[in-house]
Amino acid sequence: MVGTEKVLDKETGEYRPLRYGDIVILLRSATGWAETFGEVLSSRGIPVYTASRTGYFSTTEVVTLLNYLRILDNPLQDIPLTGVLRSPMAGCTTEELAEIRIACPEGMIYECVKSFVEDYREHKIVGEKKKILGEKLSCFMENMNALRDMSAYTPVHQLILEALERTGYGRLCKSYAGWCTEEART
Repeated sequence: MVGTEKVLDKETGEYRPLRYGDIVILLRSATGWAETFGEVLSSRGIPVYTASRTGYFSTTEVVTLLNYLRILDNPLQDIPLTGVLRSPMAGCTTEELAEIRIACPEGMIYECVKSFVEDYREHKIVGEKKKILGEKLSCFMENMNALRDMSAYTPVHQLILEALERTGYGRLCKSYAGWCTEEART
């Protein structure tokens, strides 16, 4: 087919010879098969590109969003909560996470964050850096609790959109993607 068949080029509006890049093989499940197809086609001298979903779901942005959904379901999960707190969704630094643990050396991270926020709201926090952290955590907890309340009656796709909007994470990811695309062009 390549070089002999003709296809309509959408950009020029004219027919041109078929190229390898015009052909796609869709599989119901790429797991285990994409690599095999790629190897066979490559061995025949056919240029090939395979895409699998595993790479997408392991990107930092997606892992962070999935962790956020996990803590909306159950905030007592230390690892997802710590990951979200350290992400731009909450914006905590490593030092601030240590400060939370120092203030509350026992218990789950969620309990420590709640305690820190309560102390902040009751003006028990001393020091400018700790007050900034208290404000950051207070805002994070307000958003998380509002979204947890919504999760009982909101479809997951709308919950994701609301989380991205409330946390600003959607804009951040878009700006990063735009920056990466711009970098790739230069």
